[in-house]
Amino acid sequence: MALLSNVQHLLEQATEAYLFGLFEASAVVARAALEVALVGRWDAKHKGPAPGAQTGERLKLLVAAAAQRGVITEPQRSLAVRVKQAGDNAAHGGQVDRSRALSALVALRRFIGEF
Repeated sequence: MALLSNVQHLLEQATEAYLFGLFEASAVVARAALEVALVGRWDAKHKGPAPGAQTGERLKLLVAAAAQRGVITEPQRSLAVRVKQAGDNAAHGGQVDRSRALSALVALRRFIGEF
């Protein structure tokens, strides 16, 4: 229950950032929420650290491993990739427009809703 609360809190922050026109911030926080959700899901189903825990590609590796091992479905993987790409783009100096930020938020909400 604490995991869902943490993810919900981040989702609310991402939504507020979007509503204030802070689209890059919204995408980055949505990405963080995705990572928290996936790590929590991984920990609940597997023993040991999540894939990529010590690398800069943690989320990429985690999404791939979670899909491969049935922790998430293929549709969830696609949603996760959409959120990750928007967040990565924003975090690395790219612009995220209103449409892309909204797409990331919708994908995150659908991803969480399928947990």
